[in-house]
Amino acid sequence: MLKKFAKDGCKYPVYTGLQDKTGIADLKYMYYRLKSFPLRNYAGGAAQPLLTQTILRGVRLPIIKDKTRQKKIAEILSSYDDLIENNRRRIQLLEQAARLLYKEWFVHLRFPGHEHAKIIDGLPEGWETGTIGDLGEVITGKTPSKNKAENYGHDLPFIKTPDMHGNAIVVHAEESLSEQGAKTQANKTLPPRSILVSCIGTVGAVAFNSSPAQTNQQINSIVPDNATVTYWAYFMAKDLKPLLEGMSGGATMANVNKSKFSGIKIVIPSPQLLEYFSDFSKPIFDQIENLTISNMRLAKTRDLLLPKLMNGEVPA
Repeated sequence: MLKKFAKDGCKYPVYTGLQDKTGIADLKYMYYRLKSFPLRNYAGGAAQPLLTQTILRGVRLPIIKDKTRQKKIAEILSSYDDLIENNRRRIQLLEQAARLLYKEWFVHLRFPGHEHAKIIDGLPEGWETGTIGDLGEVITGKTPSKNKAENYGHDLPFIKTPDMHGNAIVVHAEESLSEQGAKTQANKTLPPRSILVSCIGTVGAVAFNSSPAQTNQQINSIVPDNATVTYWAYFMAKDLKPLLEGMSGGATMANVNKSKFSGIKIVIPSPQLLEYFSDFSKPIFDQIENLTISNMRLAKTRDLLLPKLMNGEVPA
């Protein structure tokens, strides 16, 4: 609930719970107010920060008294979140469209002309068995020395598995390398639209990189020899998750090294069919990349506005 505190020089109402039973605050405004407040500073716990109900009840959170202003602030900020959510839905629909065609052609084998395709050694004519290593170069990432601060900066994205979660294309990584740091392991630099696959810990996350990048050692990346393989390989890699989990052999932390990953046996479709699928999928992933970049910019603008609206630096 919300309570007013007059002592200790606090002139604003203070939020001390998760529900407003007094009508003092707009709940959407409170959501954004809490996002702008350094709750982490109040967290207890040793290994991991912990906010208990008792701690939360004691937190004094200044809020704007004018509920009309509260609602205006919430409307401004939520408009950004609405745009971001709409873009996320569009991204999901776009990827789903490509995935449905992938399944139709390469899983259910209902590709163009399948009715007349000859079957040779159990495969449609032009298809062949191979390994992931046959698709191109497999690069396992590496972490430059953390003891040298000059290895890190803002020049080259350094992608880790959390950067991949929820992203078909990684346009931003939480950490970046300096030019110097990237040069210490230049053979680890990936060209755009390499297929990144997490193979240690949480295995089976798959994404593209939107720009030249490097990854840590938990990620094996496929750099295709032929660009027409790219989008088929992305969905093929997504289907590998159960296999990658099984390859860990029941270990506490799954670990599929470069050798094991490169040696995974796969069925490679005909070059012509791969080209057809690439022609269909590339414009889709171009749209996904543009929408992802748009969301990043929207989120950045919202996060810059958030504290300024809350402290009155920017009028609502």
